[in-house]
Amino acid sequence: MVEYTGVITITTTLSDEDLLERLADYHAAVGPAPHGWSVTLSLPADSLQQAILTLLAVASTVGEPRALTVRTSEEFDRIHGLEPLPELLSVSQAADVLGLSRQGVLHRIHTGVLAATKVGKTWFIPATAVSHDTGGHAA
Repeated sequence: MVEYTGVITITTTLSDEDLLERLADYHAAVGPAPHGWSVTLSLPADSLQQAILTLLAVASTVGEPRALTVRTSEEFDRIHGLEPLPELLSVSQAADVLGLSRQGVLHRIHTGVLAATKVGKTWFIPATAVSHDTGGHAA
């Protein structure tokens, strides 16, 4: 199975909120388009043909399809400059991997030995930073 992303232009009497609600299973994004709505959907499929037929069928449940572009999600993300998020670890997970206490990991973060990003009150450590950390030396 491959993940595909399709952008479908449809005409419909539904509001953007109604479209989002009805297409929630497909991680829909909706925006205005000339003469209708642009709807972006993601779904797994065995082939491009299956993805196209499924996307057309789904779009037909909420309006009349007018245009369709389908790509693998990997290609869609690359074309639109979207980068996948790196695998992130919590302080506890990093401590387990490194064989340290939580305080030991926090000490490495605060001294700059271990790369991390703080979101709110929580630290996140890229898994690559932990895999490169050997014996307390910076990656």
